[in-house]
Amino acid sequence: MIISVGNREITIKVREQSRPEIAERVYRQLLREREVQKDRDAAYARLLFGQGIHLN
Repeated sequence: MIISVGNREITIKVREQSRPEIAERVYRQLLREREVQKDRDAAYARLLFGQGIHLN
């Protein structure tokens, strides 16, 4: 199976899994969680640096 993420393609061998549909669902959930974390980090950075708060 080939999954496109942005401009990258990732090849995953799901046939080796005993339950390929579960493996794919878990993988997609992991990708979503990473995206949420990146968005959250970016929002915190905008909040901190956008309002002129500087940490020493």
